[in-house]
Amino acid sequence: NNNGEGIWLYLSKKNNISKNIGKNNKRSGILLDGSDINTLSGNTANNNKESGIYLYYSENNTLSGNIANNNYFGINLADSDFNNITENTLFDNNICYSEDEASKENTFKYNICVKEEPSDDDWIISGVIGILIASIILIGLSVLYWQFKRKVK
Repeated sequence: NNNGEGIWLYLSKKNNISKNIGKNNKRSGILLDGSDINTLSGNTANNNKESGIYLYYSENNTLSGNIANNNYFGINLADSDFNNITENTLFDNNICYSEDEASKENTFKYNICVKEEPSDDDWIISGVIGILIASIILIGLSVLYWQFKRKVK
């Protein structure tokens, strides 16, 4: 709860940052700035003005099992490469996760993004649920049609 970052790693390598809370900051909850080969897991970054978790000029980091709620960006990457971002939960951020054009070869897998107002840039869980429901309905209708057709013959 300050005028800058909550947790700030600057030019740091091979750290394990886990089970911390960065909230109500003017900038980011957790910032990796020029920091490589770090692991962030089980952290919470809520109600920050900019990013929940922000990687700036940082490479080969692993972000897993973190929660970022009610930030502008849930997870934001700028000029950061070869990071592995998996199984994070991002609620009610304006943008779930973002990487700029200078960022390369980052992996985003199995993250959950939930928003009240979806944007075109986000993979939204509600959209997936809608697709699943529509698929189930179509399968159900196909089965009913097939059974009806069998009885008519």
